[in-house]
Amino acid sequence: MKRVPPSFCEFVKRRDGMIHAMDGGLWLHRHVWKGKPLAHLVSTDKELLLAYGDAIGIPESRLQFKPLKDPRTGIRCDAWHWDLGGPVLPPVGPRVALVVETRIDSQDITPAQASDLARREG
Repeated sequence: MKRVPPSFCEFVKRRDGMIHAMDGGLWLHRHVWKGKPLAHLVSTDKELLLAYGDAIGIPESRLQFKPLKDPRTGIRCDAWHWDLGGPVLPPVGPRVALVVETRIDSQDITPAQASDLARREG
């Protein structure tokens, strides 16, 4: 019987995704490489990443170690990621939790814009 993989989050801002990953959450960071859609699933919680890989059939040997700098402190922390593409790339859809940051400063969106975006995204 297939297991349900642990949930991940995607973020509008890369910094927010990094913070989520640094706090032990699963951050799905989509990107395009050589014209192909790919993603990194990133976390400082190696066991959570291994549980995700086990649930979708990725061998443990494919988990990659890469220390990342915490954007809050500038300190490098142990982190791991899966390279996801092809059949193991999660589709964009209702399973994805899009997190909208609502802080207000000169570079962020207003609360009204955040509410509107959250409503449109589901």
